[in-house]
Amino acid sequence: MIDDLQMRTLLRRLRGELSPDERRRLDDRVAAEPELRAAAELLERSWNDLELPAGAAPPGFAAGVMAQISLAEPEAPPWARLAAAAALVGGIALGVGIGRLPPEEVLPEALAGSPAPSLAERYFDALAQLDTEVEE
Repeated sequence: MIDDLQMRTLLRRLRGELSPDERRRLDDRVAAEPELRAAAELLERSWNDLELPAGAAPPGFAAGVMAQISLAEPEAPPWARLAAAAALVGGIALGVGIGRLPPEEVLPEALAGSPAPSLAERYFDALAQLDTEVEE
C-alpha cells in the first residue's frame, strides 16, 4: 500500500521539485515496485488531466461573464419596495402611538416597598377567590 510520504514524493516529482538524484532514486523504485508504478501512472494521468490550456482567455471573456451574472440576479417585484415602505411607516406610527399612552397607575405595594406578588402567588390567590365565590 502506498503511504502518504510516497504519494507526496510522487507529487513532488510531477511538480518538478525533486533534485536530479532524488528523481533518479524514485524512478528506480517506481521501475522496481509494481504497486508504486501503478500509483505513479494513475497520479500522472490525473495530473495531466488537470493541466489548463496555455494562453489567456479570449478578449472580452471577463466582460461577457460579468454581463451574464448581472442578468442572472433577480430583481425584486415592483410592489416589494412599496410594501417595505408601508411596513416601515406603520412601525414608526405604532411606536409613536404606544409612546403616547398614559402610564399605568403605580401599585400602592410598589410605593410601600413590598415586592410584587409572584405568578404562583397570584394563581393561588385567584383559586382561593374562586373557591369563596363558589361556596357563596
